[in-house]
Amino acid sequence: MTDSSRRCSRRVHAEGLAFTLIEIMVSVSILILIVLLVNQLVNSASMTTLTASKRIDSDNQARLIFAKMAEDFDAMYRRGDLHYYFLSQSGNDAFYFYCQAPGHIAPQDVSGTSDASLNHSSLVGYRVSDRISGGSRVELERLGRGLHWADGAGQTGTDGHATSVLHLPWLIKNAFSEALADAHNNSSNPYGNTSTSAPQWDVIGDQVFRMKFCFLLTDGSFSLTPILSNTATLNNLTATAAPGTGNDSAAGYSVGSRWYDTSASVAYTCINAAPNTALWAPSGLQDVKAVVVTLALMDSKSRTTTTVSAIQKAISSMRDATPGPQAATWMPQTDDAAAIARNSGLSRAAASSIRVYERFFYLQ
Repeated sequence: MTDSSRRCSRRVHAEGLAFTLIEIMVSVSILILIVLLVNQLVNSASMTTLTASKRIDSDNQARLIFAKMAEDFDAMYRRGDLHYYFLSQSGNDAFYFYCQAPGHIAPQDVSGTSDASLNHSSLVGYRVSDRISGGSRVELERLGRGLHWADGAGQTGTDGHATSVLHLPWLIKNAFSEALADAHNNSSNPYGNTSTSAPQWDVIGDQVFRMKFCFLLTDGSFSLTPILSNTATLNNLTATAAPGTGNDSAAGYSVGSRWYDTSASVAYTCINAAPNTALWAPSGLQDVKAVVVTLALMDSKSRTTTTVSAIQKAISSMRDATPGPQAATWMPQTDDAAAIARNSGLSRAAASSIRVYERFFYLQ
């Protein structure tokens, strides 16, 4: 074979190994399809990871909040002669009680303790700050105001504010009105913005925007007032004042009758129904089996892209179940992210990030 024929044979063989234009186009199309599928899988995995991260973030905060609440309820002073202030209202609820737990001591404390001192009797409270400071913040706060035990009218500091556990007829909402209304909370400075106030509020849940409570009573019913209604022939659960000696057997009451003073949030039980000498004793939370607390959280990443006004609208758009646990009512609402977004102005992503948590805190 000549040299020219060999070169021709090699050229024909090389040309036979080359790809045609159609083959190249098909290969490129398949490659593009594979890249798109991989990209979709990566995006889907990223979204799943992000959603899981947000859920874990909210789960962790809810678990820590409920753990702290459980400590406080376990250490609650359960006495009939003390006031318990559970405030059920439109929107977010709040509750306050005396507790055997450490708390911040006011600078004006008559015992002369330092600002950093702690005491083992406190006024403990929980609220969502949407009603505080013009509603510029929406987060769960905890009050831990260190107090002392005292007889009679109790002790007051140099600023006139109560510094001790006060027995009835002293009411939490009156004796500690400044602390309950205080708009300032700064964990690094728990005494607020002035030298004469001692609010001792701390942020305990920056993701929480909704909180409700109800009572599980000893008869198995749910109520917004800590008192049974079916224990006697006559009860008065809508009174606006404390019962007197004239609320007796002649008026239809008997031993065991219940009375609830809605203006003071104090429950009473009749222990003597004799005519004109009836005797009613404050009953505290003796009819309460458990306090049920429900929280709604929006994870921190979603909160950074959501305005306070939108969160305020979300609060009002989530209907209340009255009375009773809220989770069964809220969860179907939050599952419908489109409706939440439409009613509140939240983005669809923010609405879908809302999580609902509920816990029963048993007192007996």
